[in-house]
Amino acid sequence: MFKEWFVDSRERRRLKAALAPEIRAVLSQIVYLTNVQEKLVADIQKTGDIGKLFVQFRGNYNVVFAAAADRLGLLHFALIEDLVTFHYQVQHVLESFEIATKEDANAQFHDELLRTLREARDLGCSLVDRLEDASLSTGD
Repeated sequence: MFKEWFVDSRERRRLKAALAPEIRAVLSQIVYLTNVQEKLVADIQKTGDIGKLFVQFRGNYNVVFAAAADRLGLLHFALIEDLVTFHYQVQHVLESFEIATKEDANAQFHDELLRTLREARDLGCSLVDRLEDASLSTGD
């Protein structure tokens, strides 16, 4: 029983230590995109002109998360829920930017995208803090 707890505890720390840098890397892009989107929304409000936006943030941003999906059950439920929510928000953002670059998106679309970016940014910051804090201890 103790051995199983010890192994799970060690694996939990490793999992958190692996997830935190990946989220931090994604978060740096989310922060950048939030700043770009804030400027775009401000320009839309000033001029009414909705310009085109080209985003280079694509590909496999969630390699560690995908590889560790079968071990997420070692983490606290609230942490799992926030990890999954964060990754879905990032996926939504990427899909929204693809739509915005291919089609004419209206001002409301850009406002909603900015709201989602801010939510992902805030949740990502919280996750990194919690993962880095918890990776130093055995608790969640």
